[in-house]
Amino acid sequence: RSHLQPVHVVFHLHAAVTAALLCLQCTECDVVVTRDLQLICRHEPNLNSTTDAWQHFAHRATTYTIDGADVSGIFASDLTLAEIKQLRAKQRWAFRDHAQDGAFEVATLAEFLEVALSAPRAVGIYPEVKHPTWHNALPQLLAANVTIEQLIVDALHARGYAASAPVNSAAWRAQPVYVQSFEPTSLQRLADMTRMPLVLLMGGWDGYVAPDTGMTHVQMLGHAFLSELVGYVAGVGPWKDSLYTVTSGIGSSGTGIDQEDSSSSAAGSAAGTGAAAAVAAADAVAPCHSSHCSGFAHPDSGRRREELDSSSSSSS
Repeated sequence: RSHLQPVHVVFHLHAAVTAALLCLQCTECDVVVTRDLQLICRHEPNLNSTTDAWQHFAHRATTYTIDGADVSGIFASDLTLAEIKQLRAKQRWAFRDHAQDGAFEVATLAEFLEVALSAPRAVGIYPEVKHPTWHNALPQLLAANVTIEQLIVDALHARGYAASAPVNSAAWRAQPVYVQSFEPTSLQRLADMTRMPLVLLMGGWDGYVAPDTGMTHVQMLGHAFLSELVGYVAGVGPWKDSLYTVTSGIGSSGTGIDQEDSSSSAAGSAAGTGAAAAVAAADAVAPCHSSHCSGFAHPDSGRRREELDSSSSSSS
């Protein structure tokens, strides 16, 4: 729905839930922290590209170093929730519909949860912990002796998601949830706080390194790291271009159609593009030991992990 309305506004979330009632299963929310430690749904802490913050708070513009890059703008972490509620959302991308720019206020995580939980059937949520290393170094979090992970876990547990584990259990199906992050150390902290299923996002674009560990994409696809990872996550979210390469048609470059390059999706690809195969290979030598993925069922077939393992053994 993000091509129709600005993302992370209550109307957009209601629209996503309406779509979920028809076919979709989850709605996603990126979570950042305000100056007064409130949680809001924004793609980035820098509000310039998704709101009219510059029209209201130009004098609050500053520069932060986030994930190794200097970023200038007006940041959620420098505004209170009351100030952020004065803003209106806008489309981030020029090629999308801007007809509703300025129509909606920024949604809080609490409002996001209320929309999901008020649906007439279970709708999954998929919150992302944005830039946890950067957030946790902010003065207001240090002064309160709290982390963004703890704030998010407290908010989710307060609405009943503490019981949403393991994946595919009756409790999880009643209130489906995944919590995602690009930072392995953030997920390790989360694993100590909650049994909600966790997902590591893998950025496979050129020059990507994990913001907290500095590991490259290729290193993150190695068996050593994946064997460790299965101890505390339920899955990974690979960068889509790591699963295929564009050979013709409309692809990430904007020309032609995406076509799978079988040579690059084979396991052990030197370019590191065999993410799915590498994860499967690691799971073969180190099955998921995390309580977050106990009772896992394949999302397409509905077959449980034990059945898939048995079928794999029979066919080999």
